[in-house]
Amino acid sequence: MMINRYIKQLTDKRIGYIFMSCALILILINLIFHYFSYYVRYDEIYTLTLIKDTVPNIIHQCSLDVHPPLHYLIVKAFVSTGHLLHLPLTDKFLGDISSTVPYLLLLVFSYKFLCKDIGVLGAGLFSFCMISMPQMLLYATDVRMYSWGMLFAVLSFYTAYKITLNNNKIYYFFIGFFTVLSLYTQYYVGITVFSIYLLLFGYLSLYNNWIKIKRIILTGIISFGTFGFWIPSLISQVKYVSSSFWIAETTTDILYNFVLYFLSATKLGDTTSTVVYSPIGLDSLFLSILIIVLGYISIKYLLDQGDVNSVIDKLKETNFLTFGFCIIFLVIILSFYASNIINKPILHVRYLVISIPLFWLSVSILISRLYKSNKQIFSVCLILLLIGGSISTYYSFNTSYIQGVEVNSMTDALI
Repeated sequence: MMINRYIKQLTDKRIGYIFMSCALILILINLIFHYFSYYVRYDEIYTLTLIKDTVPNIIHQCSLDVHPPLHYLIVKAFVSTGHLLHLPLTDKFLGDISSTVPYLLLLVFSYKFLCKDIGVLGAGLFSFCMISMPQMLLYATDVRMYSWGMLFAVLSFYTAYKITLNNNKIYYFFIGFFTVLSLYTQYYVGITVFSIYLLLFGYLSLYNNWIKIKRIILTGIISFGTFGFWIPSLISQVKYVSSSFWIAETTTDILYNFVLYFLSATKLGDTTSTVVYSPIGLDSLFLSILIIVLGYISIKYLLDQGDVNSVIDKLKETNFLTFGFCIIFLVIILSFYASNIINKPILHVRYLVISIPLFWLSVSILISRLYKSNKQIFSVCLILLLIGGSISTYYSFNTSYIQGVEVNSMTDALI
């Protein structure tokens, strides 16, 4: 009786805040869990070794590697600050903190901004998805550039959304600023942001708003133009990549592998473009059903509009943030074209993780809208999301050490 009364008192805001609180708790538990962890991934060892060098040497070494330097400089700043303050923490854990900070910033961002734009419920669900969905938890303490890439991608996407709403020129500055940060963080963050520009161009074209289109094109040219300083390094890096490179040749198989990687936390990227062939987890079942249900509802809603003009009108009325799922497809298409043009193996399932938060943002918005339109379907979707996220979180905690090397002494020179 008391349970039924409590459930009836659960407004959309309360549900949103509950999920937001769960996200914060998971982030902190994950960080504490890694404080006692003695496992370090091989890529993390490279990061922790490189940041011991001087800034000029870090930039030089990055020009010889396959990634831009910004992330390494960020990690160095965190580790150096820890040393300066004489914190009793290892370099590895300081690196873990540097990777967790983007998740905490996204949580603050959801609370301060998304709550106003998509409602507390949508913001809460997005916060929960950011840490609980497959692969998300692993990158919260992976001392690599992926969590920062996700942050810059989400902020770029949100700024694009604000551009669709008003004529304030400050948003063109912000999207340009986040574009530059993205480009110097990881190349696939840059591809993700370029996909956001394409989506924004298409969305503004529905309104024939050529003033904003001209502004966003000019912003893109200036922002991507700043990457010109790194172009010589990029060219030499591309030449370094060959058929013997650790990433396998780009084939259509990677799409299937990405779906597995995207839907189940038991699937971990190995040293090729494939995934480790562990049994696919139950999280994939619940999340697949959720995506199918939401996809069916959305498609049926558009088809019920009748003619093409009515569909276009409905698309115009749709919140730009709802189209975040499109970014994954654009990134995959652009990556395939880029790989075929340069004839080099450059696509790994792990690189596509940058655009996953934008997909779950769309899912969160769609679920939150069902709260008022259809409580029964909303409840079903919420349960599917909660079960899928819980199972995924469980798998993530149990597999976070895979592909790592055990360090017996936390005073190891690398750490």
